Amino acid sequence: MINQSHMLNTIEDEELFDYETFCQTFLNLTNLLDSENSTFSSKDLNYNFSRSVDRNEIIKEEEYIKRARIINTKLFPNQRIKIKAVAGSGKTSILKNFARANPNNKYIFICYNKSVQAEKEEEFLKEGITNVSVRTLHSLAWEGTKHFHKKKVVGKFKILERNLSYSFLIEKTLENFFVGNQTEIDSSHIPEEEIKIYFLKERRKYDQSQIKSVKESVLYYSKLIWNNLCDSDSDNIISSKIKINHDAYLKYFQLHTELHASVYRDLPLLIDEGHDFNPCSLDILFRNFKTGIIVYDPHQSIYQFRGALETKEIDSLDTTYEETLAQTFRFGMPLSNLVTKFIKKAKKLPNFEVFSDEKIKTGYTKVSNSFSLIENQTYFLLLSRTNLSLIKELFDIYIKNEEIYYTIYGGDEEFRKTLDELDHLHSFIIGEVNYFEGFSNLTKMINFYLDSKNLAMINKINYVSYNLSSFGLILKKIHNGLCKEKKYSDFTISTTHRVKGSEEDIVYLSDDFIETNSHGIVTSSDFQIISDEEINILNVALTRARKHVYINEKTAERMNSILQENLL
Repeated sequence: MINQSHMLNTIEDEELFDYETFCQTFLNLTNLLDSENSTFSSKDLNYNFSRSVDRNEIIKEEEYIKRARIINTKLFPNQRIKIKAVAGSGKTSILKNFARANPNNKYIFICYNKSVQAEKEEEFLKEGITNVSVRTLHSLAWEGTKHFHKKKVVGKFKILERNLSYSFLIEKTLENFFVGNQTEIDSSHIPEEEIKIYFLKERRKYDQSQIKSVKESVLYYSKLIWNNLCDSDSDNIISSKIKINHDAYLKYFQLHTELHASVYRDLPLLIDEGHDFNPCSLDILFRNFKTGIIVYDPHQSIYQFRGALETKEIDSLDTTYEETLAQTFRFGMPLSNLVTKFIKKAKKLPNFEVFSDEKIKTGYTKVSNSFSLIENQTYFLLLSRTNLSLIKELFDIYIKNEEIYYTIYGGDEEFRKTLDELDHLHSFIIGEVNYFEGFSNLTKMINFYLDSKNLAMINKINYVSYNLSSFGLILKKIHNGLCKEKKYSDFTISTTHRVKGSEEDIVYLSDDFIETNSHGIVTSSDFQIISDEEINILNVALTRARKHVYINEKTAERMNSILQENLL
């Protein structure tokens, strides 16, 4: 028997809880167990509840036991473990320590993207964990589909031949097909709303018969292009005019299951952040996930715009054993209480709860802007939903400040694209250069984007127009203030989607969280139309903070409306 008082004293000697130390402690303790045991259950512990303990202490002990049980599990062929875990609960660390506890077994660690892969490879190597191959699904599919992609891949699927005026509809149809789990292209992949944009661009009136005709043509050419790409015996006249993206060869890999065995080699999978994967990716994973562990958090699923769905498919996955981890090691109270109340209320989940170590304190404050953080020279992470909102925040900062420098987390390509688009809009509005083919004046541009319901573009036009007199000067300051390295910057900026998986001591949330179909404060009627994805985006943003999160008053008021109480 393991003495529980020794276990707890070992952990609680530290002033602040350190998750890595905790995992190593448990590895040492679980080695004392009989090697024949396949799992580590609570009955293996020498419990003594004769002493008086409060609820939080019991919960903490239970959470420790859960983690030890997972790490000590001996996986046999065709056994799968499913772990639902809150933000900051150490999802990746559990997989890492599981692998460390089983050095004689080989595993494939599956992560979402290339930047995470590079980070985890370095981390595993530094800690001497050599029995794990860290991969993305795309990197695995790349090996098995070289005859398909021929190492010629671009960021966005592109039809180079523009004889068809609705090529963009075919591109979008194929992109929708790539991220889904269907085996055939059908009408559900055609972007209905974009067909109306096509008619607007062509300056053509339309009725249902014309829409039907375009849909039939789009479906025909989409199938023709895909079949030609997949046919290795074709003359490639069509495929030579196509630039495929990474999702195209992943789709090919999904449909050609005979390619899977040579790549996965029946090795157990350790799947990190399962909630990020789209249906195509999950189909590949579940076909090959015969043995292993998947960790996920339904409240961090924020990539629906890339095809990721809610986590119901993972929830319904048959497993040998499943666990829920509700304790976070990243942040403490009162933030953990706020996150608990917000998810409970917004998603109507009365049993949801996030627990934190009472020694860790993480506060939250409603503020009107980020100026006080800059004035006090407090380093912080500025988070927004969109790149436009990041630029708006920077615009306000540079109106008041000259020598301020910032860096961007996770790459600046999309941010720079938005900056350039605003710069081009400014040039167009003041009559310098027309970068927008097809628009002779601002009125025609506005009418087009209103008719096509492109509210994102309307917001950009409105913002540039409102700040027209100072826009060029401030935009130059924003360009000049961007620096490559964090150590030279005063703060970091990021969209919530890019910063996922990261953390910072101090976080500031901008005013654009909880988007609804109405303007301003969320009303009781709006409450019903807030998507789970919007709730998840705010949850991810809130839970990046280790010490304090500052919430813009507009976002705070929307949260108060959902909570139906003034917590902020």
